[in-house]
Amino acid sequence: MTHVASADGFTAMFAAKQDQDWSGGDQATSVSAGGHVYWLFGDSMLSSGETAAGAYPAGTVMVSNRILRQHGGDQLVNPVAAGDAVPDPATRDDQTQERYWPQAGFVAGDRLYVLAQRVRNNPDGQGFTFAGVEMFRYRMAADGGLTLEAVLATPSTGVTGRRGVPATVQWAGDAIVRDGYVYVYGYTEADGNAFVLHYTYVARVPVDQVELPSAWRFYAASTGQWVSKVSAWDTDPANQHDAILPTQVSSVRVIGGRIVLAHKPWNGFGSTVFAEVSTSPVGPWTQHPLFESPAGVWHGREYVTYCPQLHPEQQLANGKTLVSVAWNGKALADTMADADLYKPRFVEVVLP
Repeated sequence: MTHVASADGFTAMFAAKQDQDWSGGDQATSVSAGGHVYWLFGDSMLSSGETAAGAYPAGTVMVSNRILRQHGGDQLVNPVAAGDAVPDPATRDDQTQERYWPQAGFVAGDRLYVLAQRVRNNPDGQGFTFAGVEMFRYRMAADGGLTLEAVLATPSTGVTGRRGVPATVQWAGDAIVRDGYVYVYGYTEADGNAFVLHYTYVARVPVDQVELPSAWRFYAASTGQWVSKVSAWDTDPANQHDAILPTQVSSVRVIGGRIVLAHKPWNGFGSTVFAEVSTSPVGPWTQHPLFESPAGVWHGREYVTYCPQLHPEQQLANGKTLVSVAWNGKALADTMADADLYKPRFVEVVLP
Protein backbone atom coordinates (compact mmCIF):
# COMPACT_ATOMS: atom_id res chain seq x y z
CA MET A 1 0.00 0.00 0.00
CA THR A 2 2.90 2.35 0.62
CA HIS A 3 6.44 2.99 -0.59
CA VAL A 4 7.39 4.05 2.95
CA ALA A 5 8.40 0.85 4.73
CA SER A 6 9.92 1.85 8.08
CA ALA A 7 9.15 3.91 11.16
CA ASP A 8 12.04 6.24 10.34
CA GLY A 9 10.58 6.69 6.87
CA PHE A 10 7.21 7.75 8.27
CA THR A 11 8.82 10.14 10.76
CA ALA A 12 10.78 11.69 7.88
CA MET A 13 7.69 11.88 5.65
CA PHE A 14 5.84 14.03 8.16
CA ALA A 15 8.95 16.03 9.08
CA ALA A 16 9.27 17.03 5.42
CA LYS A 17 5.66 18.22 5.23
CA GLN A 18 5.97 21.98 5.77
CA ASP A 19 3.41 23.92 3.77
CA GLN A 20 -0.04 25.52 3.75
CA ASP A 21 -1.75 22.12 3.78
CA TRP A 22 -0.09 21.10 7.07
CA SER A 23 3.10 21.92 8.95
CA GLY A 24 2.53 20.13 12.23
CA GLY A 25 -0.21 18.72 14.44
CA ASP A 26 -1.17 16.04 16.92
CA GLN A 27 -3.50 13.02 16.99
CA ALA A 28 -2.40 11.30 13.71
CA THR A 29 -5.18 8.74 13.48
CA SER A 30 -4.93 6.85 10.19
CA VAL A 31 -7.98 5.40 8.45
CA SER A 32 -7.87 3.07 5.46
CA ALA A 33 -10.89 3.83 3.29
CA GLY A 34 -11.77 3.43 -0.37
CA GLY A 35 -8.23 2.41 -1.30
CA HIS A 36 -6.78 5.49 0.39
CA VAL A 37 -5.28 6.26 3.78
CA TYR A 38 -6.53 9.38 5.56
CA TRP A 39 -4.66 10.94 8.50
CA LEU A 40 -6.67 12.91 11.08
CA PHE A 41 -5.08 15.76 13.02
CA GLY A 42 -6.31 18.14 15.70
CA ASP A 43 -4.87 21.66 16.11
CA SER A 44 -2.57 22.05 13.12
CA MET A 45 0.09 24.49 11.98
CA LEU A 46 0.17 25.95 8.46
CA SER A 47 3.36 27.65 7.34
CA SER A 48 5.50 28.43 4.32
CA GLY A 49 8.52 26.44 5.42
CA GLU A 50 10.75 27.40 8.33
CA THR A 51 13.35 30.02 9.21
CA ALA A 52 17.11 29.52 8.95
CA ALA A 53 17.04 28.78 12.69
CA GLY A 54 14.40 26.08 12.20
CA ALA A 55 11.48 28.02 13.73
CA TYR A 56 8.04 28.58 12.30
CA PRO A 57 8.22 31.79 10.20
CA ALA A 58 6.12 34.91 10.55
CA GLY A 59 2.65 34.34 9.13
CA THR A 60 2.35 30.81 10.49
CA VAL A 61 -1.18 30.10 11.73
CA MET A 62 -2.78 27.37 13.81
CA VAL A 63 -6.06 25.98 12.50
CA SER A 64 -8.55 23.71 14.22
CA ASN A 65 -7.81 20.50 12.35
CA ARG A 66 -6.66 18.87 9.16
CA ILE A 67 -7.26 15.62 7.31
CA LEU A 68 -4.44 14.56 5.00
CA ARG A 69 -4.54 11.87 2.33
CA GLN A 70 -1.54 9.64 1.80
CA HIS A 71 -1.01 9.61 -1.96
CA GLY A 72 1.49 7.81 -4.17
CA GLY A 73 2.95 6.04 -1.17
CA ASP A 74 4.80 8.96 0.38
CA GLN A 75 2.95 12.16 -0.52
CA LEU A 76 0.54 13.92 1.84
CA VAL A 77 -2.17 16.14 0.35
CA ASN A 78 -5.30 17.91 1.55
CA PRO A 79 -8.29 15.89 0.23
CA VAL A 80 -10.88 18.66 0.63
CA ALA A 81 -11.44 21.57 -1.71
CA ALA A 82 -10.14 24.14 0.79
CA GLY A 83 -9.65 24.67 4.51
CA ASP A 84 -10.49 22.38 7.38
CA ALA A 85 -12.15 19.07 6.58
CA VAL A 86 -14.14 19.39 9.80
CA PRO A 87 -15.56 22.94 9.91
CA ASP A 88 -15.71 24.93 13.13
CA PRO A 89 -19.02 25.02 15.01
CA ALA A 90 -21.26 28.00 14.36
CA THR A 91 -20.92 28.84 18.07
CA ARG A 92 -17.17 29.57 17.80
CA ASP A 93 -16.06 32.95 19.09
CA ASP A 94 -12.72 34.65 19.77
CA GLN A 95 -12.76 33.79 23.47
CA THR A 96 -13.65 30.10 23.46
CA GLN A 97 -12.26 29.29 19.99
CA GLU A 98 -14.73 26.40 19.89
CA ARG A 99 -13.53 23.83 17.35
CA TYR A 100 -13.43 20.16 16.40
CA TRP A 101 -10.62 17.65 16.74
CA PRO A 102 -11.22 14.69 14.39
CA GLN A 103 -10.12 11.66 16.38
CA ALA A 104 -11.74 8.51 14.96
CA GLY A 105 -12.79 7.31 11.54
CA PHE A 106 -14.49 4.27 10.07
CA VAL A 107 -16.17 3.18 6.85
CA ALA A 108 -19.83 2.16 6.66
CA GLY A 109 -21.21 1.36 3.24
CA ASP A 110 -19.35 3.59 0.83
CA ARG A 111 -19.01 6.54 3.19
CA LEU A 112 -16.27 7.70 5.54
CA TYR A 113 -17.48 8.69 9.01
CA VAL A 114 -15.35 10.82 11.32
CA LEU A 115 -16.03 11.28 15.04
CA ALA A 116 -14.86 14.73 16.10
CA GLN A 117 -14.41 15.99 19.65
CA ARG A 118 -15.89 19.43 20.18
CA VAL A 119 -13.47 21.50 22.28
CA ARG A 120 -13.64 24.99 23.75
CA ASN A 121 -10.99 26.97 25.59
CA ASN A 122 -11.70 27.74 29.23
CA PRO A 123 -12.52 31.39 30.06
CA ASP A 124 -9.53 31.71 32.38
CA GLY A 125 -7.19 30.74 29.57
CA GLN A 126 -6.12 27.57 31.36
CA GLY A 127 -6.79 24.43 29.36
CA PHE A 128 -9.95 23.43 27.55
CA THR A 129 -13.26 21.62 28.01
CA PHE A 130 -14.67 18.69 26.05
CA ALA A 131 -18.07 19.87 24.86
CA GLY A 132 -19.60 16.93 23.01
CA VAL A 133 -18.97 14.82 19.91
CA GLU A 134 -20.46 15.05 16.44
CA MET A 135 -20.10 12.66 13.51
CA PHE A 136 -19.18 13.89 10.03
CA ARG A 137 -20.14 11.90 6.93
CA TYR A 138 -18.03 12.20 3.78
CA ARG A 139 -18.41 11.03 0.21
CA MET A 140 -15.11 9.69 -1.14
CA ALA A 141 -14.22 10.36 -4.78
CA ALA A 142 -12.22 7.86 -6.80
CA ASP A 143 -9.17 10.11 -6.54
CA GLY A 144 -9.52 10.27 -2.75
CA GLY A 145 -11.14 13.69 -2.53
CA LEU A 146 -13.59 14.18 0.33
CA THR A 147 -16.92 16.01 0.25
CA LEU A 148 -18.72 16.66 3.52
CA GLU A 149 -22.32 15.49 3.23
CA ALA A 150 -23.75 15.73 6.74
CA VAL A 151 -23.02 16.62 10.35
CA LEU A 152 -24.75 14.07 12.58
CA ALA A 153 -25.58 13.89 16.27
CA THR A 154 -24.15 11.22 18.57
CA PRO A 155 -25.14 10.33 22.15
CA SER A 156 -22.42 12.81 23.23
CA THR A 157 -23.89 15.74 21.29
CA GLY A 158 -24.61 18.60 23.69
CA VAL A 159 -22.91 16.76 26.58
CA THR A 160 -20.06 18.58 28.34
CA GLY A 161 -17.50 16.32 29.96
CA ARG A 162 -17.52 16.55 33.77
CA ARG A 163 -14.87 15.03 35.99
CA GLY A 164 -16.15 11.97 37.83
CA VAL A 165 -19.46 11.76 35.95
CA PRO A 166 -19.57 8.63 33.75
CA ALA A 167 -22.75 9.76 31.98
CA THR A 168 -20.79 12.63 30.39
CA VAL A 169 -18.61 10.21 28.41
CA GLN A 170 -17.21 11.64 25.17
CA TRP A 171 -17.59 9.15 22.30
CA ALA A 172 -14.52 10.09 20.26
CA GLY A 173 -11.74 7.76 21.44
CA ASP A 174 -11.83 5.51 18.37
CA ALA A 175 -14.12 3.17 16.43
CA ILE A 176 -13.99 -0.19 14.67
CA VAL A 177 -16.46 -2.16 12.54
CA ARG A 178 -16.93 -5.81 13.53
CA ASP A 179 -19.65 -8.44 13.11
CA GLY A 180 -22.27 -5.99 11.82
CA TYR A 181 -21.69 -3.36 14.52
CA VAL A 182 -19.72 -0.16 14.87
CA TYR A 183 -17.98 -0.26 18.25
CA VAL A 184 -17.18 3.21 19.56
CA TYR A 185 -14.80 3.87 22.44
CA GLY A 186 -15.19 6.90 24.68
CA TYR A 187 -13.54 8.41 27.74
CA THR A 188 -14.26 10.16 31.02
CA GLU A 189 -12.15 11.69 33.76
CA ALA A 190 -11.87 10.10 37.19
CA ASP A 191 -12.43 12.12 40.34
CA GLY A 192 -10.94 11.20 43.70
CA ASN A 193 -8.70 8.39 42.48
CA ALA A 194 -4.99 9.00 43.05
CA PHE A 195 -3.99 6.26 40.62
CA VAL A 196 -6.39 6.76 37.69
CA LEU A 197 -6.83 9.86 35.54
CA HIS A 198 -9.27 8.53 32.92
CA TYR A 199 -11.62 5.64 32.16
CA THR A 200 -12.60 4.12 28.83
CA TYR A 201 -16.09 2.91 27.90
CA VAL A 202 -17.50 1.17 24.82
CA ALA A 203 -20.77 1.52 22.90
CA ARG A 204 -22.06 -0.27 19.83
CA VAL A 205 -24.59 0.42 17.11
CA PRO A 206 -25.66 -1.65 14.06
CA VAL A 207 -23.76 -0.50 11.00
CA ASP A 208 -26.97 0.29 9.12
CA GLN A 209 -28.22 2.45 12.03
CA VAL A 210 -25.02 4.28 12.83
CA GLU A 211 -26.63 7.68 12.14
CA LEU A 212 -29.35 7.10 14.79
CA PRO A 213 -28.21 8.05 18.32
CA SER A 214 -31.22 6.16 19.74
CA ALA A 215 -29.85 2.90 18.29
CA TRP A 216 -26.62 3.04 20.30
CA ARG A 217 -26.20 0.65 23.23
CA PHE A 218 -23.69 1.01 26.05
CA TYR A 219 -21.67 -1.72 27.72
CA ALA A 220 -21.85 -2.01 31.50
CA ALA A 221 -18.71 -3.88 32.51
CA SER A 222 -19.95 -4.55 36.04
CA THR A 223 -22.81 -6.72 34.73
CA GLY A 224 -21.64 -7.66 31.23
CA GLN A 225 -24.89 -6.24 29.81
CA TRP A 226 -25.66 -3.72 27.08
CA VAL A 227 -27.91 -0.91 28.36
CA SER A 228 -29.92 1.67 26.44
CA LYS A 229 -28.87 4.72 28.49
CA VAL A 230 -25.56 5.78 30.02
CA SER A 231 -27.54 6.94 33.04
CA ALA A 232 -27.90 3.24 33.90
CA TRP A 233 -24.16 2.98 34.58
CA ASP A 234 -22.60 2.88 38.03
CA THR A 235 -22.02 6.48 39.20
CA ASP A 236 -18.97 6.05 41.47
CA PRO A 237 -16.76 9.00 40.39
CA ALA A 238 -13.46 7.49 41.53
CA ASN A 239 -13.94 3.82 40.61
CA GLN A 240 -16.09 3.76 37.52
CA HIS A 241 -17.11 0.09 37.58
CA ASP A 242 -18.80 0.02 34.16
CA ALA A 243 -15.70 1.20 32.31
CA ILE A 244 -13.70 -1.41 30.39
CA LEU A 245 -10.29 0.03 31.34
CA PRO A 246 -8.89 2.57 33.86
CA THR A 247 -7.11 4.65 31.21
CA GLN A 248 -7.87 6.79 28.15
CA VAL A 249 -7.57 4.58 25.09
CA SER A 250 -6.46 6.58 22.05
CA SER A 251 -6.40 3.94 19.31
CA VAL A 252 -8.34 0.74 18.56
CA ARG A 253 -7.78 -1.60 15.62
CA VAL A 254 -8.57 -5.15 14.55
CA ILE A 255 -5.20 -6.80 13.94
CA GLY A 256 -4.86 -10.48 13.12
CA GLY A 257 -8.46 -11.10 14.18
CA ARG A 258 -7.88 -9.63 17.65
CA ILE A 259 -8.89 -6.28 19.12
CA VAL A 260 -5.83 -4.19 19.98
CA LEU A 261 -6.04 -0.96 22.01
CA ALA A 262 -3.19 1.52 22.49
CA HIS A 263 -2.88 3.98 25.35
CA LYS A 264 -0.39 5.99 27.39
CA PRO A 265 -1.59 6.34 31.00
CA TRP A 266 -1.45 9.91 32.31
CA ASN A 267 -0.91 11.13 28.74
CA GLY A 268 1.89 13.71 28.69
CA PHE A 269 2.82 12.95 32.28
CA GLY A 270 3.28 9.22 31.71
CA SER A 271 6.09 7.30 30.07
CA THR A 272 5.08 3.82 28.86
CA VAL A 273 2.90 3.12 25.82
CA PHE A 274 0.81 -0.02 26.31
CA ALA A 275 -1.27 -2.33 24.14
CA GLU A 276 -4.35 -4.14 25.44
CA VAL A 277 -5.32 -7.27 23.51
CA SER A 278 -8.58 -9.25 23.47
CA THR A 279 -10.68 -11.43 21.19
CA SER A 280 -13.73 -9.31 22.09
CA PRO A 281 -14.39 -5.57 21.64
CA VAL A 282 -15.30 -5.37 25.34
CA GLY A 283 -12.46 -7.44 26.80
CA PRO A 284 -11.18 -8.97 29.02
CA TRP A 285 -7.83 -7.44 28.18
CA THR A 286 -4.24 -8.61 28.42
CA GLN A 287 -1.80 -5.73 28.83
CA HIS A 288 1.58 -5.55 27.08
CA PRO A 289 4.13 -2.70 27.29
CA LEU A 290 5.19 -1.56 23.81
CA PHE A 291 7.83 1.15 24.27
CA GLU A 292 8.89 4.08 26.44
CA SER A 293 7.95 7.61 25.38
CA PRO A 294 8.70 10.01 28.23
CA ALA A 295 8.75 13.79 28.10
CA GLY A 296 12.15 15.27 27.41
CA VAL A 297 14.29 17.91 25.76
CA TRP A 298 14.96 17.93 22.01
CA HIS A 299 17.19 20.50 20.32
CA GLY A 300 17.01 22.52 23.54
CA ARG A 301 13.19 22.56 23.61
CA GLU A 302 11.03 20.80 26.18
CA TYR A 303 8.37 18.46 24.84
CA VAL A 304 5.67 16.03 25.96
CA THR A 305 4.30 12.94 24.20
CA TYR A 306 0.79 11.50 24.18
CA CYS A 307 -1.96 9.88 22.08
CA PRO A 308 -0.33 6.72 20.65
CA GLN A 309 -1.89 5.43 17.42
CA LEU A 310 -1.86 2.04 15.72
CA HIS A 311 -1.31 1.97 11.94
CA PRO A 312 -1.69 -1.68 10.83
CA GLU A 313 -2.70 -0.67 7.29
CA GLN A 314 0.92 0.34 6.64
CA GLN A 315 3.04 -2.56 5.39
CA LEU A 316 6.54 -2.39 6.87
CA ALA A 317 9.49 -4.19 5.31
CA ASN A 318 10.17 -6.15 8.52
CA GLY A 319 6.54 -7.17 9.08
CA LYS A 320 6.23 -5.29 12.37
CA THR A 321 3.31 -3.02 13.31
CA LEU A 322 3.67 0.75 12.91
CA VAL A 323 2.76 2.89 15.94
CA SER A 324 2.95 6.67 16.28
CA VAL A 325 3.01 8.98 19.27
CA ALA A 326 2.24 12.70 19.24
CA TRP A 327 4.95 15.18 20.20
CA ASN A 328 4.25 18.74 21.30
CA GLY A 329 6.15 21.52 23.02
CA LYS A 330 5.69 21.72 26.77
CA ALA A 331 4.84 25.37 26.09
CA LEU A 332 3.71 27.09 22.90
CA ALA A 333 7.07 28.89 22.77
CA ASP A 334 8.83 25.52 22.49
CA THR A 335 6.56 24.48 19.63
CA MET A 336 6.98 27.73 17.70
CA ALA A 337 10.77 27.76 18.09
CA ASP A 338 11.24 24.42 16.31
CA ALA A 339 9.06 23.65 13.29
CA ASP A 340 9.97 19.95 13.45
CA LEU A 341 8.87 19.37 17.05
CA TYR A 342 5.06 19.32 16.68
CA LYS A 343 4.96 16.24 14.49
CA PRO A 344 4.35 12.54 15.13
CA ARG A 345 7.18 10.10 15.76
CA PHE A 346 6.91 6.50 14.64
CA VAL A 347 8.01 3.22 16.19
CA GLU A 348 7.97 -0.37 14.95
CA VAL A 349 6.61 -2.93 17.43
CA VAL A 350 5.98 -6.66 17.61
CA LEU A 351 2.49 -7.26 18.98
CA PRO A 352 2.12 -10.26 21.28
